[in-house]
This record gives sequence, structure tokens and C-alpha cells, in this order.
Amino acid sequence: MGLQNRGAMADVIAKTVRETCRLRSPEPSKPEIREAIAVELRDEGVCRLGALLDGDAVARTRAVMDKAPLSDAATGNRTFARDEALGSVNVGTVDERAGLSACEELLVAANHPSILAGVEAFLGAPPTVQYYTAWWSFAGRSAAREAQLFHYDRNCFRFVKLFIYLTDVDETHGPHVYVRGSANVADWMRRLEHAKRADPDNAERFLAMINAVRKNDQDVEEFFGRDRIETLTGRAGEAFLVDTSGIHKGLLPEQADRLVFQATYALLPMLKEPARPVPMPGHAEACDARYRDALDREYLAYVNRIAVSDQAGYRGS
Repeated sequence: MGLQNRGAMADVIAKTVRETCRLRSPEPSKPEIREAIAVELRDEGVCRLGALLDGDAVARTRAVMDKAPLSDAATGNRTFARDEALGSVNVGTVDERAGLSACEELLVAANHPSILAGVEAFLGAPPTVQYYTAWWSFAGRSAAREAQLFHYDRNCFRFVKLFIYLTDVDETHGPHVYVRGSANVADWMRRLEHAKRADPDNAERFLAMINAVRKNDQDVEEFFGRDRIETLTGRAGEAFLVDTSGIHKGLLPEQADRLVFQATYALLPMLKEPARPVPMPGHAEACDARYRDALDREYLAYVNRIAVSDQAGYRGS
């Protein structure tokens, strides 16, 4: 399916999910937050949320993540400790069972009523969390690799990702970089048509960039404009939502390792990979205790049905 058709398909899926599920949506303490998040995501593709975790919560999470086993697909998913990472390994993914399952506060934060309400307004229907994950990006590597180069994701016909920094991140610590507005495919087409009229050779180069899995920094900057490239720095505990169907990357850290948590909210379950549920008995009760009547239990169960394995009813499948 061409990029131009994905939005129309997403609208059809959203309508079907919305009319089939008929769930009670989350109730943010400030109802205007719901639409504010959705508008920022639609217009810019990125929405800063501020601090989701306080210093104590970050410290508790780091105590687990510093010791959790890691793996890296580039080396055959060999398990290793953080201080054992080879110089050829740029990223180490935290083990779901030994790492994320001991970090309840992260998953509770990812189910905040304001976040889920805003995500639902953006998607057009209650979201499905495809997966939760966290990873270390290691400093001092010789070159950026994979997601450290500009690219776009295709997790679903419409989706959005939550990122929570668990280390302080400045320009030298591997910040997320996003091209604002680049999730708007119609804008891509307009820019490409303009390039064809102005300079056919450049247009061919830009088209090659669009079709490439990894994208050259100079081509991205010339095509979209330097002013639209935003570097998202922040303190540990701060979060942002990103429509990563737009152009983005995580910079290779220079000065210190970066740790980040991610939740992926989509209209549909996983399209290309099996579900990876996080074993977390008591997750539903923890969300109930935190959010009370603002978050309906049936809604919570639907959102987490493939991402969390919980004895109270959220079982991975």
C-alpha cells in the first residue's frame, strides 16, 4: 500500500475499532489536554509532556536497569551485562522479564489517563499497546548505526510512541531528533512536486531518499528545511509523544550512555512480529490505585491485552 493511502485506511480501521469496542474513554483531570495532545501530534508529529517520573521513581528504575540483562539483534541477541557490551554494539535492549517486569512505575506512567486520552484522540480509536521496551544507547562507538540514522517507522497504519528519558539527555547524550511535520505525506508530495519543477536532478535524489531505509542527513535537511529539525533534550523522567511515521533518529551518544523507555500505541496489534508481553502481575491494580475512576478497568485491559501478562486479566497472546 502506498504511503498516500495509509491515512484513509487508518480512518476505516479507527471507525471499526471505535464502533466495535465501545469502551469508556479515559477522563483526564484537565479535559482540554486530550485535544491539545492530538492537535500537536497531527500538526507537528511531536508533543512534549514534561516530567512523568520524579527523581525517586527514576532512581528506583535505574537500580533495576543498571543490572538488567541486555541483548542486541546485530549480534544474534546474545545476552550480556551493560559493562560487558562490545565496542561493536551500539544499543542494548533491556530484557522484558528481568528488566521491565521489575519496573512497574514505567508501565503505570505509560497508562496515564491524559496520555491515553490524547493518544486515542490522535488515533481516532482506543489504542492497543503493541509493546513496551527500553534500551541503552552506548557512548563512544565509532559510527551511528540502524535507528541512529534518519528513518521512519511503519508499526501500523496509524500509531504513536511514548519516550521517557531515564538518564539526563543533552546534545551530547544521544537525544531523539525529529523532523517536525514530516509525518504529513501530503506535504512530502507537495515538496517533491516543487523539487521536480525547480531542479529535476534534486527531485530524483529526494525521491531516492524517501524510498531509502536509512536517510542521509544532508538530503533530509535540504528537503524539509533545517528549521524543522528538532533535537529533543530533557532531564531523566521527562517524556514526549512522537508520531514516528515521520523522519527521526536517536543520535549516537558522545559523552555518556543513554537509557530510554518506549511504549508503542497503535490501532492494531503487531503486524510483523509476535507479541512480547511483559510479565507483571498486579499491573491492573497498580493503575487502579494511581488513577481511580479516571481509567476504566475494561479500557485498561483492552489497551494492554497483548503487551502485559497480568494474573488479573491482561494476558499476552
